[in-house]
Amino acid sequence: MWSVVLGEVLHDLRSGLDQAVYWLTVDWEGRPLKGTAFPINETKAAFERTRKNSVVWTNDSGMHKIRGIGPGPLAFIKALQPYPQRRKWFYCRDLLTIHDLWNQDKHREVHVWGMRFEKTQLEWPAM
Repeated sequence: MWSVVLGEVLHDLRSGLDQAVYWLTVDWEGRPLKGTAFPINETKAAFERTRKNSVVWTNDSGMHKIRGIGPGPLAFIKALQPYPQRRKWFYCRDLLTIHDLWNQDKHREVHVWGMRFEKTQLEWPAM
């Protein structure tokens, strides 16, 4: 049971970050933008990736995901990105840890913290 609960906690933490960016976009732009999310990129190149021979960000770049928020929150989110030289700071390292565990939990059949199956018997209520 704990593996499911911890998986839900990770999902809720990650979803909360995405929701924050969504509502910051609505606040700044006056409407939602498709593809907004809280970016967590391990390199500056991935965060600022542009299309070939263009200044337009790719859809998977961090800048594309936060393109509709104001300059203050944008600078704050940029500062949180867990680039290798920033991992000595607990908040950058912990953000990457949450993201990695969330991805592991989401993409693996067995939860990170283990899984236990129990045989249960379904009982139908009497009519």
